[in-house]
Amino acid sequence: LHFCRACGAAHPGPFGRCLGCGREGPSVELYAIRGKADNPGRLTSCLCCGSTARTLGTRYREPARPVRATNVSDVHVLAQDMIHHAERRRLLVFADNRQDAAFQAGWMSDHARRFRLRALMYEQLQGDTLSVGDLTSRLCAVLDADDTLSRALIPEVWKVQRKEGGGGQHAEERKIFLRLQILREVTTSPRQALGLEPWGRLKVSYTTLSPSSGFIQTKSAELGIPAEDLCEGIAAILDYLRRNRVLYDHDTRVFSTLFQDGHEWIQSGYIPQFHSPVGTKFRREPSDKGTYSKQWVSEGGGTVMRQIARKWGCPDGAKFLESLWEYLRAEGSRILIPAELKGHRGTNLSGSSGLYQVDVDQIRLSCNHGAYRCRTCRRRSPRRTPHLKCLAWQCSGELEYQREDPEDYNLQLLDGRYDMIRPAEHTAMVPNSTRERLEIEFKGDSERVNCLVCTQTLEMGVDIGALDAILMRNVPPLPANYWQRAGRAGRRHRMAVDLTYCRPTSHDRAYFAEPLKMLEGRVDPPSFNLRNELLVAKHVHATVLTRLHQLARPGGPLGPDEAERIADTLKEVIPTEIKGWLFNADGTVRDDAFDVSALGRLIQRHIHDLETHVRAVFRQGWPEADADVTRDSELHRLILALSDELQGIVARLRRRLRWAQTQLKRLHEVEQRLGALSKEDEYQRRRCSEMIRRMKGDARRRTSEAEGYDDTYTFGVLAAEGFLPGYGLESGSIMATAEMPFGSDGPRELFLPRPPSVALREYVPGNLIYSNGQRFVARIFRQSAEEGRSEVINFEVSSEREAVKESTGPAMGGLGSSMLPAISVCDVDLVHRSHISDEEDTRFQLGVATYGHELDQHGGGQAYKWGGHAFHHRRAVRMRLVNAGATAAMNRATPILGYPLCLVCGQSRSPLSSDAELDRFRSEHKERCGRSVQSVGFYSDVIADAITLPRCNDRTQAYSVLEALRMAAASILDMHIEDLQVLVIGHVDRDTVDGVLWDPMPGGSGLLDQLCQRFEEVVQAAARIIDLCPQSCPNSCVDCLQTFRNAFYHRHLDRHVASEFLAGHGSRLEADHAIPERAPRTVEEAATSGIAVNEAERMLQRLLLAAGFPAGIRDRQLPASNKTTTPDVVYRVDEEDDALVCIYLDGLSRGIHGSGRRTGLHLPRRPEPRHPRV
Repeated sequence: LHFCRACGAAHPGPFGRCLGCGREGPSVELYAIRGKADNPGRLTSCLCCGSTARTLGTRYREPARPVRATNVSDVHVLAQDMIHHAERRRLLVFADNRQDAAFQAGWMSDHARRFRLRALMYEQLQGDTLSVGDLTSRLCAVLDADDTLSRALIPEVWKVQRKEGGGGQHAEERKIFLRLQILREVTTSPRQALGLEPWGRLKVSYTTLSPSSGFIQTKSAELGIPAEDLCEGIAAILDYLRRNRVLYDHDTRVFSTLFQDGHEWIQSGYIPQFHSPVGTKFRREPSDKGTYSKQWVSEGGGTVMRQIARKWGCPDGAKFLESLWEYLRAEGSRILIPAELKGHRGTNLSGSSGLYQVDVDQIRLSCNHGAYRCRTCRRRSPRRTPHLKCLAWQCSGELEYQREDPEDYNLQLLDGRYDMIRPAEHTAMVPNSTRERLEIEFKGDSERVNCLVCTQTLEMGVDIGALDAILMRNVPPLPANYWQRAGRAGRRHRMAVDLTYCRPTSHDRAYFAEPLKMLEGRVDPPSFNLRNELLVAKHVHATVLTRLHQLARPGGPLGPDEAERIADTLKEVIPTEIKGWLFNADGTVRDDAFDVSALGRLIQRHIHDLETHVRAVFRQGWPEADADVTRDSELHRLILALSDELQGIVARLRRRLRWAQTQLKRLHEVEQRLGALSKEDEYQRRRCSEMIRRMKGDARRRTSEAEGYDDTYTFGVLAAEGFLPGYGLESGSIMATAEMPFGSDGPRELFLPRPPSVALREYVPGNLIYSNGQRFVARIFRQSAEEGRSEVINFEVSSEREAVKESTGPAMGGLGSSMLPAISVCDVDLVHRSHISDEEDTRFQLGVATYGHELDQHGGGQAYKWGGHAFHHRRAVRMRLVNAGATAAMNRATPILGYPLCLVCGQSRSPLSSDAELDRFRSEHKERCGRSVQSVGFYSDVIADAITLPRCNDRTQAYSVLEALRMAAASILDMHIEDLQVLVIGHVDRDTVDGVLWDPMPGGSGLLDQLCQRFEEVVQAAARIIDLCPQSCPNSCVDCLQTFRNAFYHRHLDRHVASEFLAGHGSRLEADHAIPERAPRTVEEAATSGIAVNEAERMLQRLLLAAGFPAGIRDRQLPASNKTTTPDVVYRVDEEDDALVCIYLDGLSRGIHGSGRRTGLHLPRRPEPRHPRV
């Protein structure tokens, strides 16, 4: 097609004048490329050389793509130079996300070690030609003499086996590890840019390959190619095989074995998980699998080897290749040797017979300078080929020699003997003892750690000693964050250097263009809102228990008998360990739930003393503005409810114990039926047994473990469950448990809690979790352990409208709607995947589609009119967030909702797994668990005070208006902008959306009440923010509506849309009507709340809900004078009263009730319900 440069109009052929805009000038010729339905809009093969795309894990990698910087490598380069030039070699790297910090630290550690190991290899090769074994021995000698360097470069070996005296097992492990690293170096992919061979510093030769051999001399004369060039060309063919891992090592067989995830080398970090092993043969047999073999010739003729023969001018390519094949296998050369490809159980892989691999004993390593590079595909080669032809698949380019670039950073680093960067992760996911050790080493003179990659954990409150420089991985959210981090350096030693890396995001780009906006930005003072009922409840519980222990002391205000009774009750009801709630004295599991009512009776007996003591505590300096949550009646209610709250905690723990027992029983039945458990079931049995042992107190968590959470001691559990104040423990109620690989430093397990709303996005099948240098994936979901919720709820999902709603029937929202079952977000077991490696360019984060909808339950409130637009303020609004699946799977030609999950055992797979893997998973669990695997979503409930702006035109209007109000409230009220959150709810049956501004503080902070009270001031401040943007931006920028935290909906923010809305609706709120409390539906209502069957009834239902009324009872027949009557909606006036309100919906067409005469005739005839109070 031909396009106009001015207006972009397309034309079928070249033109001199555009038919669209009339502008004269040459056209732009563009070609349409055929894609594939599975990956629309992406290249499947390179148009230049024909290289095909590939899939790395779950990522689709195009053969040609825009060249752009990678955040993790850029930050590593900056950190490396800052460490090298610092007088005191210490550096802090700040990130604003735990996962980013963990990935950055792991990537830098792996990359720095591998680079330093390459430098050692290069040093040992200076002036020598060595075999793999000789180079291994030399590296072993260097590391054996320097334990500090050895610990830095090969920590995997030290974790597996520490060094004892003269070596022993440590020396053997070190030899294996170093040999594996050398083999990885000589098998770097031709496409890889990192490595001694791609840099032109390593050349691999083959001992029996010489220009003087008879075969090469003969073929040189036949083809008219110099013998030296032909010898180098054959070596290039062997390079092609070698760099595709067609390599046989007699000692390790690392490229001749199919390793599973659980192999000790992979678990210990010696090697990554390679693809299937590959051999080569002259021509495949029908029984051979292409996955395991590279053939030289085929029936179709299209092979790399045939193309090479053609490029060299061979008249009969097949004959030449056959003679070359025999020469390389011959006894005199023995470069290609027979190789058997083995599976993880040691058996031969099916379809891999008769294969050959390059013998590693025949290769020699030497130093080199410079390389040949293809002018077309840009691939590099260390040797000259016949006719300088590039040997890459379908590439017709020629090679040219290139000298080393003096500006090449990698070569500068290799020759400059830079100090090795030794990073470590410092986040809340790291165990406490490890963090303390890292801080001590960082502040001291130890060389084990010279760089900490941290989050806000090191912004304040931790002394990190003299520091010259800090590096920020991204532009911080606020000026306060920036100055707090910058202030970590330059306190003791000298002036500091602060370097901020700006990512290609809207937030970072804005401050990169104008840094003074950050440097001179407003620093808001910290504020804390005490109007929080849950916070008060926790402290009331702590105060009551403290007072009861005071009363139980000998010599206290009570007599000895009463004090002893109180002590006995406390000892019985609140044991030291939770096993007292779950197990009998003889160690058996309790048959019935532990009863804590004795504590309630104790509180009743001493209620006056307890109330007096609690009131005295909360009268000390409590702000008058927040006194509503500490009034006497509220404190009295919280004290009396203490025993009921405690009983709920006991019931929750008992449900978790029962879940683990049920799983063990099921697994025992599976083992009895099948004879043995699978690896996954063995893991789950071990995890369930460990959970029970911890609850029983037989296995205790060490104080070194992450987050400080303990599930053995009673007070630690009560704090973690939200019954008592748990400072440092309240990091989330959804717990992920990860088992660290064997030999890792620190605890055997990691415990990573998340709030439900965060777990809904992170703890899903297929997503990777980065922590402590490892990669984990969510695998086993304990869906019945948390809150006793094992029910599956069906949702109607509309990905087009980004909406979801609960449904009991088929999808009714339109052709784009689908049904999806979902379970509540729950605790999860993480399975170790691998170490964090520098082979991963970017942190993998599974994109998920999370939609919200409002449940029919709230605590009532007030409806307002804002310039004619509805504006509802309600308390305790219950909303439900639903994770409908991975966006990559939902955007396929055939959309896939949800995640494959077995609802019996809780095991899962990624929705992006291969079809073969998913089929195997489904068939195995159908046989093992007796139930088909389903694709399910996850949901999480949120209860919060909220302001709702219903029926907005679109998401742009909803997000823009509410974001403007939120920013204005932050400038008017005593709050931070993050104290209120924005949610936009779509609807499956209409295009309009509801905007929700909600208070995330449990129990509410009162900020929304203040916003309504000072609404006029807030609207005026919002108008100033959007109308007086200093940049006069076309949509939004960091000077008006954009912030670091709202980046995911930057595309929806438009200050002009918000300005138009504010201008059209004014700044006054007019009270409309009170919104009655909407309680959960009764069983009777649930059974009779039928579905609207026509558009008129659906309209009535939407109008009632929009006005804040409950859903009501539908399709309920009431007795009438001579028959029955069925109102369209029935409301119960009061739950404790039988008074009803009946609503009838009639048509208003001209032939029915649009006619006054007919209305007058029909009204007297309507059957009157025979009910005393209707």
